[in-house]
Amino acid sequence: MRAHSNSLLFSLLVAAPLLASLPGSIGCQQDDPPFDWGSISGGSSDDDDDDDFVGSPDETWAVARIEVTRSDIEGTTGAIVRAVGSWFPNQSVRLRPDLPDDLDTCHAGSSPSGEFVLPDSTVDVGDMRLFMADGEHTLDFDDGYFQDVLPYNSWAPNSEFDIFTSGGPGLDASAFIGAIGTPPSVSISGLEEAGGEVTVQWLGGQDINQISILVTASADDSLYWVSCKVQDDGQFTVNSASLSTLPLGTALLDIRREVRSTIEVGEGTGVVIGTSSASAGISVAGAGDDDDSAR
Repeated sequence: MRAHSNSLLFSLLVAAPLLASLPGSIGCQQDDPPFDWGSISGGSSDDDDDDDFVGSPDETWAVARIEVTRSDIEGTTGAIVRAVGSWFPNQSVRLRPDLPDDLDTCHAGSSPSGEFVLPDSTVDVGDMRLFMADGEHTLDFDDGYFQDVLPYNSWAPNSEFDIFTSGGPGLDASAFIGAIGTPPSVSISGLEEAGGEVTVQWLGGQDINQISILVTASADDSLYWVSCKVQDDGQFTVNSASLSTLPLGTALLDIRREVRSTIEVGEGTGVVIGTSSASAGISVAGAGDDDDSAR
């Protein structure tokens, strides 16, 4: 039996490459290197800059973080494209649980609700505009950061788009050309739940690339999660041992491809991430042996 969730338990899904703040140009290359977790696509990363890529692809020291994400939710008629941006003092940003070290494995844990959030934007950058596939979009400043839901046709896979700010006391007028790189789109083509485990199939992808799968459920003011690093080969099984760490009931399974890059923001770094994700509701009904691997 499959349970669908129309609301994202993990709603801060938005994607693009890494960002910063001096007027200039930056290009994202999706094919060389591939968008695996061990490399940074596009932009530049100095060997002596220890803070622009810390710990995992989801923990970064940054002054700015911009994400544009195309999200497909199984059972709905179309994708949602959402953009968010925050400019803040240099600090650690962690929007998702860490990935395991090894490929095609999962690990599980729990965190207080609200731990994985985008910091409020506290640096005055003026207006913030994105130039996407269908033209220009000005992001509204609302609830602490820049955000907007973009038209479906604003997204084009394997492309590069631009970010502009009009400038303010915290940042001169800036142009980040090609700062937003978009990965191939992803959608779920099959989902099988049996014996307490879940096998998910998705479209597209290349075996040389690595993507993430995240399963989340909320209970008792905590977020319970299973995080997996997998080969982008179209199929993966999250085993019963991993899923047994989640509370019984409905959970959200999310697959992500992403392209990211870094640029300079004054003396700090910025992060821009282009993401394509696909989500589906699953049922957590059984227990298994303790095991942090899947597949």
